[in-house]
Amino acid sequence: MATTSLETMSRLDATPITSFAHAARVEAADLEDVDTGVVTEQDHRILHDLEEAWTKFLLDNPTLLQRTGTSKQRVEELEQQLEAINTKRDQVEVEMQQQLDFIRRRKEDTESSYKKSMDRERAKQQKFDDMLQAQQDLVATSDQKVLRLLPWHCFLESLDRQTEHVGAFLGSRSQTNDRTIKPSDRAMYLVDESSDNKRDVELRAFRIDNALLRAQIKLTQQMIGSIEDHAKSLEP
Repeated sequence: MATTSLETMSRLDATPITSFAHAARVEAADLEDVDTGVVTEQDHRILHDLEEAWTKFLLDNPTLLQRTGTSKQRVEELEQQLEAINTKRDQVEVEMQQQLDFIRRRKEDTESSYKKSMDRERAKQQKFDDMLQAQQDLVATSDQKVLRLLPWHCFLESLDRQTEHVGAFLGSRSQTNDRTIKPSDRAMYLVDESSDNKRDVELRAFRIDNALLRAQIKLTQQMIGSIEDHAKSLEP
């Protein structure tokens, strides 16, 4: 048993290991200063059997033992892999940041273009609204003029029709020599003939003619203005 243990220890000691797997034997004497400091014979046997079993296990599974220098190489490989991963990560982060900046610029350009387009359309719409409002104002002005002129227009038309109806009688009343300027039939229709002075009656009829002509001229001018306003309202 002792020979086997020595051989095993020789084989194990000849196998360089690192801190990844501790293979140094623990003797019972090493435990005397631990706890109570009393180590029994049974403790010696148990510790010996444990160390034998652990040594055999390590030798039966050599892959668990990291050879001297292998762990350092492995650590260096892991560090290189980690550095490569970090480099790749940095590259990805830079690319993603570039993509983000590109998207942000495109977004800002799109928003700016959209705002300019909206401003142009809003200005066009405002111009159209102003033009439409101006046309509506012209129509309203034209309608107001027509409403003011309509009673006068109806009055003059009614007066002319009534005058035509009694024209023969009025003509016979205002007869003078052919060279004399005579009042119009409608003036004679409106004049008050209560005076016996024929000259006075004709004078008043001339004044009525003058007033009617002035009114008709004013009516015609305002009607022309109303028509012009209505025409302007139809312009594109």
